[in-house]
Amino acid sequence: MAWIPYVICGDSHGDMADKSAIKAFLKFCDEFNPKIRIHLGDAIDFRAIRRGVCKEEKYESMQADYDSGTQFLRDMGANVWLWGNHEDRIEQIARSTDGVMRDYAARINIEMLDFAKAQKCQVLPYDARKGVYELGKVRSGGFRVIHGYSCGIHALKAEVNTYTRVIHGHIHTRGTVLSGTYDPSEGHTCACLCRLDMTYAKTHKTALRQEHGWIYGLVNNRTGSVIVQHARKVDGKFFYSSEFSKV
Repeated sequence: MAWIPYVICGDSHGDMADKSAIKAFLKFCDEFNPKIRIHLGDAIDFRAIRRGVCKEEKYESMQADYDSGTQFLRDMGANVWLWGNHEDRIEQIARSTDGVMRDYAARINIEMLDFAKAQKCQVLPYDARKGVYELGKVRSGGFRVIHGYSCGIHALKAEVNTYTRVIHGHIHTRGTVLSGTYDPSEGHTCACLCRLDMTYAKTHKTALRQEHGWIYGLVNNRTGSVIVQHARKVDGKFFYSSEFSKV
């Protein structure tokens, strides 16, 4: 079979996931049965250890957050997990000078890697060079898949300028950019599966652009070309096609 179904989601943020969005996404996976299942990162929120954490967030359970995040990765059957800036918080603390937190973070880091290994899930680090998964063949119409390293309304254009053909998350917003160059560049940013009212983003006006959804499509395992579709929420319902027809 030349055409292989795939699905990409991201930014589910552990126990901050939106229950209705998660339910719709898992239902889609049951129907579409993708062979490649990619999580773009920030599967776990780890807000209790973020910089600028407020008192209320410090009181919240990191274990509940971790359990929710890994359970979703298990439920979706992820076989590729790109770590985002939230997972990277653990690695940063594991290199800190605070002995207690350093040891705790190191243990969590090992647990995440062991979990992924048990799930037969490839892990890519939060790294602009090493954290790149190639979906299909870029020179034949495939894409470089990353978590995302740029913010703001021009984030997608910035990632296209760097990676040429790219799919990313991080900004919780659906978007598409095409160019008319000789070697055509193309970029897609994936909507999110987390709550849209998270407290640490409540004053960020760019958060008003956030929406729920995911990316899916087909990759040709002979030519390396990729078809990209966006599942999106309109009037409280998710719209997508679970079948493709060729003419």
